[in-house]
Amino acid sequence: LSVEAIGTDDPAIDAEIVQLYDTLLRRLGIASYRLELNSIGCRGCRPAYIAALTAWLGEHAHELDDEAKQKLATSPLRVFDVKSERTRALLEGAPKIGDSLCDACREHFAAVRADLDATGVAYELVPTLVRGLDYYSRTTWEFIGPMDNENSTISGGGRYDYLVEEIGGPPTPGVGFGAGIERLLIAMEEEGVADAEAPSAEVFIAVEPDAPRELVPPLLKDLRDAGIAADTDYAGRSLKGQLTQAGRSGAGTTVIVRAEDALIRRQGAQDEPVAHTDVLGRLSP
Repeated sequence: LSVEAIGTDDPAIDAEIVQLYDTLLRRLGIASYRLELNSIGCRGCRPAYIAALTAWLGEHAHELDDEAKQKLATSPLRVFDVKSERTRALLEGAPKIGDSLCDACREHFAAVRADLDATGVAYELVPTLVRGLDYYSRTTWEFIGPMDNENSTISGGGRYDYLVEEIGGPPTPGVGFGAGIERLLIAMEEEGVADAEAPSAEVFIAVEPDAPRELVPPLLKDLRDAGIAADTDYAGRSLKGQLTQAGRSGAGTTVIVRAEDALIRRQGAQDEPVAHTDVLGRLSP
């Protein structure tokens, strides 16, 4: 799942997109999550911070593990993504980007936080939450779910004001997030949230072996166009298997397409044989 808002640098849209996913989690019944929030500055203030961070890392190079050294060589900001608990503890003493923000970035971040506060979205300031790619700027965030493993981050987002420009377009601000559907489902399982009830079909179309199956696709379309939820078998089941599937679908009406006509079977009523061409008229409201 991806949500993007392109064309504005208003901090209010940062907060609104964060609030959107927060609302989604709450409506799904997920309660055990936290929102981590930070600002990584802009092209004006970030270079000075990277210089300070690089200098600090150089002084502590003998204490860094191999992963941190590799990240330092390519993108110093990404050292905060290391997995080693020992190295992460060491990095608690590193310079924090929040201390290097320019006035404009500080004001932007304050406005984002004010809007989140006003809408009741709880968050935790995490000064080590960064993005290693150069096109990111200012607001970054992650939603951490109830899973205590590598799937704990269920959504991550941020502002990317320099992306369009880097791929050849005009300067265009943007902000958005990516969210894993599978991780969201795992979070629901961890919370013990019951799966949403699948929508049931109103009409199920079964087909006898010698019946003209080519009648089914246009009939399905016509039923759906009329606002009737309709389904059929795509697994090559026998007629008995199709009728079993019709029962599982929850459909109140089953249409059995036969060689010469069709049979409309409604719960609590007698089977009604009709011509193929009359099926839609008998089912439409």
